[in-house]
Amino acid sequence: MKQKSIKFYVIRQFIISGILGFLLTFLTFIICFGSLHMISEKAYTAFLTTCNQSNFLMSMSLGVTLLVFMIYLFGLFMKRMDPLTRYISEMTDCVQQIATGDLKVEVPMKQNNELGDLASHINQMTRDLNALMEKEREWDKQKYNLITNLSHDLKTPLMSIMGFLELICQQKYENKAQLQHYSQIAFDKSIQLKQSIDELFELSKLSNNQVILKKSKVHLKELAEQVMMTFIPEFEKQEVDYYIEENNQIGQVEVDSLLMVRVLENLIGNALKYGIGLSYVAIRIEDEDLGHLALHVCNDGKPIEVEDQERVFARFYQAEKNADRKEGGGVGLAIVKTIVELHGGSISLQSQESETDFKILLPKSPKK
Repeated sequence: MKQKSIKFYVIRQFIISGILGFLLTFLTFIICFGSLHMISEKAYTAFLTTCNQSNFLMSMSLGVTLLVFMIYLFGLFMKRMDPLTRYISEMTDCVQQIATGDLKVEVPMKQNNELGDLASHINQMTRDLNALMEKEREWDKQKYNLITNLSHDLKTPLMSIMGFLELICQQKYENKAQLQHYSQIAFDKSIQLKQSIDELFELSKLSNNQVILKKSKVHLKELAEQVMMTFIPEFEKQEVDYYIEENNQIGQVEVDSLLMVRVLENLIGNALKYGIGLSYVAIRIEDEDLGHLALHVCNDGKPIEVEDQERVFARFYQAEKNADRKEGGGVGLAIVKTIVELHGGSISLQSQESETDFKILLPKSPKK
């Protein structure tokens, strides 16, 4: 619909008011002179004769006529402008409510002109502010989770390090072998502490676009095989089967291979770390429609609860809520999601009794 302009609306109302004012003025004088003629024909004739003979009286009559016309004109114009002024007043009330913090207020769209545009922009602004406030609440919640998780995941290994170093400093060990054992535990906990801190820095860099992708053409199957090989000792230790499937010859895809290795390491590591009743870990590579390749990282075992599936990619969120949860800062899957999105892809999760499937969609390399 073509937008109307307020200035043309005002001009139109003024012209209509002028025409109506002229008609009402003419009608008023017809009624007045007609009434005078009906009351006293002699007085009517005398008035007209006097007007014809006196320029002053004629000027006074014209002045009265003009005054009556102006009264009608501005009275009608103000009346016809009432809808516009009421709408402006209504918009002002809505804006004042919004200024007090009530972002649920919506300005009604009553006119197809600049005021309608203004109402639309105000409504969009309140929706954007609502969205920002919702994000801020989510950020506050994430910051709370960050403090909670960091207090556990950094404090726990730190306390272990301090405890065993205290035993060493106080020479509370029976022999050199026990000293070596205490030192090894303190060292392992130090590595764990460093890994948690490194993950936090890595997520911060990825989230703030401080990482420049170094893309190159790689075969996803070969990349997956290299990552799988690094987990073979852990697979054998936990007696977990592993395999890679490719439904057809996918070819090469342009990715940052180091970051994509990080994605696969996090997903496989999470399966081994948190999987309950795990018997296999699989990587499946498929050719999707609409210009995407699908990379599935799957495992069996206990499924992830439905209420947790939508939140596992949130920063510092952990599906395991019990007190004996394993160590981890809850940033591994957040790192995975950020890396995939940096590549223009997406990641989703489906977890059922039969299988848990992390599905990564990556855009195909453009054909040259």
